[in-house]
Amino acid sequence: MGLIDGKIALVTGAGTGIGREASILLAREGATVVLTGRRIEPLEEVAAEIKKQGGRAISRSLDIESRAAILEAVAWVGAIVGAVDILVNNAGSASKVLNARFIGEEEWNSTVNVNLTAVFNLTQAVLPGMIAKGEGTIITVSSLAALNPNLLGGAAYGAAKAGVKNFMTFLHNTYRNQGIRATTILPGETNTPIMDNRARPPLESERAVMLDPYDVARAVLLCASLQKGAMIPELQICPTFMRDTSADIETARWVGAPDDTPDKPRDRPEGTAMNGAKLRERLSKGEAITMFNPHHVSASLSARLVELGADSIFVDCEHGAWGFEDVRNAAQVIRGAGGAAIVRPDSHQRSLLIRYLNAGADGLMVPMVDTADQARAIVDAVRYACPADHEKRLVVSMVETLEAIGNIDELLAVEGIDVFFIGPGDLSQNMGYPPAPAFGQPRPQAVIDKVGFTVDKIRAAGKIAGTLVTADELPHWREKGVQFYYIHSDPFLRLGLNGIKKSLGR
Repeated sequence: MGLIDGKIALVTGAGTGIGREASILLAREGATVVLTGRRIEPLEEVAAEIKKQGGRAISRSLDIESRAAILEAVAWVGAIVGAVDILVNNAGSASKVLNARFIGEEEWNSTVNVNLTAVFNLTQAVLPGMIAKGEGTIITVSSLAALNPNLLGGAAYGAAKAGVKNFMTFLHNTYRNQGIRATTILPGETNTPIMDNRARPPLESERAVMLDPYDVARAVLLCASLQKGAMIPELQICPTFMRDTSADIETARWVGAPDDTPDKPRDRPEGTAMNGAKLRERLSKGEAITMFNPHHVSASLSARLVELGADSIFVDCEHGAWGFEDVRNAAQVIRGAGGAAIVRPDSHQRSLLIRYLNAGADGLMVPMVDTADQARAIVDAVRYACPADHEKRLVVSMVETLEAIGNIDELLAVEGIDVFFIGPGDLSQNMGYPPAPAFGQPRPQAVIDKVGFTVDKIRAAGKIAGTLVTADELPHWREKGVQFYYIHSDPFLRLGLNGIKKSLGR
């Protein structure tokens, strides 16, 4: 004996996600489930699964943006299996453009129609039959975006979900004494196919801490199966763990923004195309490129540096605390801000390079490349990892030892290296000096001369040279023909704070 034997349940969006799981649970407890959705194939797969488990289900494609189609479908259900006892308004969609500043009226209306107007039309279609019976249950899957709207779901989605929550409360207050139970379920992030349509689709690791569709489906069943004298007006369900959504929000902020938007960060691309090729193109034209080290594992700080003028961000996995997921998050946000994420792994181990490329690095800056064989292996790893778009990744070979300088002619002959970067810190250490001078002091002249010698060799071969510079050193190396500049962000903070302290007399 099931909890809802003999009941007729109509579920929208029943082909995937929450709708699929809820339909299976409702059928398992004895309901005849009417599966509706845009595509008939997934509905028929769910119907087959229900029947396999001994349940009853019928399926019908339904465009819930059409009032006429809704009225026709409800009439059809009544003629085929009987009046609807349980209505589960589960179907929903979010707009592509999420910012209220840029969304068009047509996209706004479509999102509101699916998430709010369709619920009104379905409710109006089933309500007379429920009132005539003296009982009925209407369950609407809203969202916690109704309570905390932001750029994750977007302006239209949040407004519609808040509206439908209000509408369900109206139904509860108006029809409860006629036996009608109206329930709003407000789930947090749930790992459903709608996530694939996000401006920044979440990573698998991020989806793993979201709600499972089955969690929400169990809430639907609970609300549908209580004895008729009990009901739940509103039920919130959220993930236990709260994830960092700053990368998602920053990416979503500018989707759909016109190119001439005054405050739109420059060169912001639509989507997540790799920006390594853009750096290479600018370098080939003789332009200077900056790469700033944020010194903190922070996607938002990295994006802010790009917005303030950095061409690329140095994601230092050799000396920093960046993990693979951090790289993936930061790379998407940095590209969203118009920059490129250049990752330095802690070695040139092939599997490590491939993992960082797969995590979304726009380029690799590989340390301690001493021989031509090592350089060729790096190029080969990039082309293996990115067979379709390796030309979109920037490859930087770090020259950091006297051995590498001794092999510089052979290194320069390797095709596929975009920038030969002389690392003065490790070179200093290799030459017997401290890796870094005291703040504000120059490096030993012997190290400067060796860097200058190597730059001359690189330039003479027609290749791109790069090195680490301070603001004071940059003009000298620019005159020498260096184009790729690695710059620490901390000295700027130190100088700024020193100026503040000086002004305060500290």
